[in-house]
Amino acid sequence: MREGLNDRRFVGWVLVALVLRAWPMLWWGWDTEDCTRDECIFRIAARPILEGEAMGLAPRGWLPAPGYPYLLAACAAWFGSMESVKWLQWLSTVPLLWLVRDLARRQGGDVTSDRAVALVALHPTLAFFVGTLWTESLYTLLLVASVWGWVRYVERPTDARASLGGAVLGLTVLFRGMATWWLPLALVGAGVVWHPEVAWRTIARRWLPYALTTAMVVAPWSVSASARYGGWVVSDATLGHVAAMGNDTPPPFTFDYGIGLLTGEQFAATEAQGRGTCPVRHGPLVYDACEKARALRWISTHPWSFVARIPVRWAQLLNPHTFLTRHVLWGFWPGLPWGARMVIVATQAVWTVALVLGAAVGLCLRPLSVGSRAAVGLIAYYFAVIGCLYGISRFRLPLEPLLAIGAADAWVHRRSVWAAAMQAPRRGGATLCLVLGLAGLTATYLSSGFPGWLR
Repeated sequence: MREGLNDRRFVGWVLVALVLRAWPMLWWGWDTEDCTRDECIFRIAARPILEGEAMGLAPRGWLPAPGYPYLLAACAAWFGSMESVKWLQWLSTVPLLWLVRDLARRQGGDVTSDRAVALVALHPTLAFFVGTLWTESLYTLLLVASVWGWVRYVERPTDARASLGGAVLGLTVLFRGMATWWLPLALVGAGVVWHPEVAWRTIARRWLPYALTTAMVVAPWSVSASARYGGWVVSDATLGHVAAMGNDTPPPFTFDYGIGLLTGEQFAATEAQGRGTCPVRHGPLVYDACEKARALRWISTHPWSFVARIPVRWAQLLNPHTFLTRHVLWGFWPGLPWGARMVIVATQAVWTVALVLGAAVGLCLRPLSVGSRAAVGLIAYYFAVIGCLYGISRFRLPLEPLLAIGAADAWVHRRSVWAAAMQAPRRGGATLCLVLGLAGLTATYLSSGFPGWLR
């Protein structure tokens, strides 16, 4: 009886999510040539593919991951428009919700599953990104799917599950190079789960087909790009660009509303303060190496400034005001009254804070499933990388379905959470300190999306 009820609820939330994501595209139009920053870069990278050439580079010289540009080119070839990818992103909502449902059920049961699916279905920023040409919608699906594939394989390590999990992880890497390190992290994580019952030699043997499948998916692009550009390429060559964005004399770049560089003039003015530039004429790998060397020189010369910027970048990562705030307040959805704009901005800010703080409580005070352990590892990995490079709210979005599971589990099982905190005061105190620290980081830029009289 409960299973059937849960299924009907799931179908209901899927329909709600699809309507919520389709309505802005249908009302304000989806097939538009307008683009902002990385949206334009993905278009630029995709256009040569349509002409039978290799994928293009970003105007500043770095090599993006190939997954999204090739998908844009395929959509343009098949459906006549790169913007048609938005409807693929719209459909991706269905498998994303199914994966969240399955992972949440493994963590906390049917009620946790219901709540987590609702949090993702109604998520304002996830809904917004479906109608854009950023990679977030599809990358979020792939990242959550790679966690799900890892969970299934750890539970029962068969060759079929290794092939499925490895293939999904390979696609994830091709969509964003940051996922490259998920394979070794997953291997270490599996060792933690299996050890000491399973010997490390057995673990390595079990992971060999997983790793080989991942490599088989990534290898065609990696070999081709490495030969073309004269050096080793796995997925992209963006690390140097990102490192230099956050580690130079001017303040680190970010592009969120109220705290970032929102115009070309501001961007140019900041660069004029002394930010160096590397030549782009020698190819993306030379450019990337130059940018990495430039960032490392600055870090070695300004070590304390580098350390001081780490919490700033974390605050930027946890900024409650996402690109949805920027989009609404810039007037890209004309006709919205001022009150409706403020409701949207406030809703998505509250959503972010609730997921971040709720997930912290759930992941600290609830028994963790295999999937939740993977979520903890990914969150720690993201914080480590962002702390060293540069922060922006968009980088947080792929983690939010996993945060939703932790937050839903904490709310559904709030009595056991409280009991765990009381029975283990040190654990409860550590959780409280973590929550207060995260609250401070999320509050840092909370006022940036509101009118001046609210700041």
